[in-house]
Amino acid sequence: MRAVIDRFEENWAVLEAPHGIMWNVPRQFLPPEVKEGDEVAFSFTRVETRSIDNSKLVEELFE
Repeated sequence: MRAVIDRFEENWAVLEAPHGIMWNVPRQFLPPEVKEGDEVAFSFTRVETRSIDNSKLVEELFE
């Protein structure tokens, strides 16, 4: 996925992704040399060995 850095707000970068989706990302996740207007690429990958059973998590939270 690609997004353009719209602006920086304190420690956050505001990215504009396709279809006008705006997304706040901690600035520390981006390379230090990026600036407003730069395009960045990123992806998400599911980690097979790490999965959370949400029902179990909810039960634990409300115990």
